[in-house]
Amino acid sequence: GIIIGAHGSAFTNCVFCSKNTTVVEIFRTDFVNPAFWSMASTIGLNYHQYFIDEGMITDHLKIFTKLKALSTQPISIDVEHFSGVVEDIIATL
Repeated sequence: GIIIGAHGSAFTNCVFCSKNTTVVEIFRTDFVNPAFWSMASTIGLNYHQYFIDEGMITDHLKIFTKLKALSTQPISIDVEHFSGVVEDIIATL
């Protein structure tokens, strides 16, 4: 299966996912929180972060260098670009 969504507490439900479930968490670059990446890697999920202004980042060390203060601004994504990213992820399943 695959779960896609903007960062938020609902990702806590990933603890109930089957091993190898794919998770894509969407972030603004002015707020990155590694909590769900940590949880996902511990329980064996295929975790990806998508930054709305940079796209997919697979280098998890880069994720931690982006940790900044919480922003309450809404997010918007380039749907065409994001659709391509999701299609690429699905192709690897």
